[in-house]
Amino acid sequence: MMTGYIFLLCLSLLLSVTLAEDPWQVEFTVNLGKGDVDTFVMTVHPDWAPLGAARFKTLVEEDFFNHVRFFRVISGFMAQFGIHGNPQISSHWKTQTLQVNIKSSSSSHYYMSLVNV
Repeated sequence: MMTGYIFLLCLSLLLSVTLAEDPWQVEFTVNLGKGDVDTFVMTVHPDWAPLGAARFKTLVEEDFFNHVRFFRVISGFMAQFGIHGNPQISSHWKTQTLQVNIKSSSSSHYYMSLVNV
């Protein structure tokens, strides 16, 4: 009987490791005005917040962030972006809420949060 429990535990651990997605990166190109362009790279860790990472990946794959503006930047603290300029696209995503599923992270420099307000 104990062998069966050990097998199930090993199978469970194997599945969780197999199903866990590795961190991935996305590069954003930002128009700073007057012809100035720069880039930044975000590294996404799906094991920190699986649902949030999956949603962000979907948005990136659907080109949601193309032509999206930064609407609030506080130097040394944060930058907010993500409201789509097309009202139809924005209203669609406004209704797509997520459950909180933070596994591990920290609200410190260079971290991203998905927020629906």
